[in-house]
Amino acid sequence: MTDVLLIEPYHNDEADDAIRKIVFKNSKDFPPVGLACLAAMLKREAITVRGLDLSLQRIRDLDIVGQQVRKLSPAIIGISISFAFTANYGYRLIAYLKKTFPAIKVVVGGNHATYLYDEVLEAGADVVVKFEGEYTFLELCQLYLEGKTDISGVLGIAYIKDGQIVTTALRPLIQNLDDLPFPDYSIFGPYDNYKLSNSALRLVILSSRGCPYRCIFCSTSSFARGKIRFRSIDNTIDEIKKRLAEYQFQSIFLADDNFNTNEQR
Repeated sequence: MTDVLLIEPYHNDEADDAIRKIVFKNSKDFPPVGLACLAAMLKREAITVRGLDLSLQRIRDLDIVGQQVRKLSPAIIGISISFAFTANYGYRLIAYLKKTFPAIKVVVGGNHATYLYDEVLEAGADVVVKFEGEYTFLELCQLYLEGKTDISGVLGIAYIKDGQIVTTALRPLIQNLDDLPFPDYSIFGPYDNYKLSNSALRLVILSSRGCPYRCIFCSTSSFARGKIRFRSIDNTIDEIKKRLAEYQFQSIFLADDNFNTNEQR
């Protein structure tokens, strides 16, 4: 039995295909960084985690997803809905999971889920994690795995109680990013599954979070509350060295929200 199953939704939903192609030409070459961060946090606390990247595996059929869930038998399923183009499929996935496996707790996070948490809850999710998820999701998992049902003290969540949506106070932003473990991509299989269309392997690195600017077309500033936080150079280099010892990468993609904010850095 697995404690937690983390699922990246299928990206290539017909209704959102045009939007998806603008954002990601090929979603197979970009690993689910957010879920990998959650996995690392859970594993650090000895919680067993498995991952399922439906976009990578080109799994759209919900019954096939159900077969994987039965095989792994998780107590908790975490789903990332970060973009609008994953929402339609994500909502159907949530509804299917709650109908088919009502005893499993379904927790959803990501940018899209943070701002449209009411839609996510209406789809059937038990809880929405708002904004950064590492400590919030860890706390939820620990409570559920201990058999506890009172989650009212968990900061940064939304859920339904007695037919009404309840939102708890926001959790403070993580100030020291160096305290976080490196993302654990192993839950999705070998990293070299995420090759570019030319078969080159690209390392995805986040050396900071957030953006201090307030562009009206972007949710990043709001998600990070108008702040930017940096990992130390040493911590970032240590992760790069770790990855290079594991795989032969042809390039490094710095996926920061705004890498050029601090030019001296």
